[in-house]
Amino acid sequence: MKKIRNNTLALLVIAAISSGCATGRLADLRDCGKLSIGVGAGLGADVGLGALTHPSIGLLAKTYRVGSESRNVYSVWQEGEIYYPVVFYPSLFMTRSPLAYSYSRTCMDGSQQRLAVKNDKWLNWSPMRNPGESGFHRATDFEAGVTLGVVAVRAGLNPLEILDFLLGFCGLDIANDDELEKQKATHAPGP
Repeated sequence: MKKIRNNTLALLVIAAISSGCATGRLADLRDCGKLSIGVGAGLGADVGLGALTHPSIGLLAKTYRVGSESRNVYSVWQEGEIYYPVVFYPSLFMTRSPLAYSYSRTCMDGSQQRLAVKNDKWLNWSPMRNPGESGFHRATDFEAGVTLGVVAVRAGLNPLEILDFLLGFCGLDIANDDELEKQKATHAPGP
């Protein structure tokens, strides 16, 4: 009986991998939360409360991170952060409103290519404030980060993405983001 159960489990894993299910599950798992540690220089703290607000306080930080930030940013990357009140000055030039932006973060790979950009406001009413980030992902993206001197830590949790991950095992994709992962994995052109 135990041998039949193990063989059945092995067949299910092979079927999931061959159908592309594993690709979507891994990407969805990365979207469920974030955890990273870093070294560099900086001083600041921030708290992201889903789509509502992302206050911060501090100066600047440039760190080299290891961990997982999202489906596109994981393993090792470089990160630059600007906290309030320093972000006040670029905000004046970008929006002409001194209170528009409360926090800004850019994640880059080793060749300085941007992997992700996050610009957040005191109150977020705009649905497209961060290009490439869906409203579904942003709705319950709770996170907190701190950089003190040469050490940085970020942790977060996204309940909607956890639900998307779990329902994905039943073939449901409530975030509507698994098809893109399958296309990337097979290098197939999109629709």
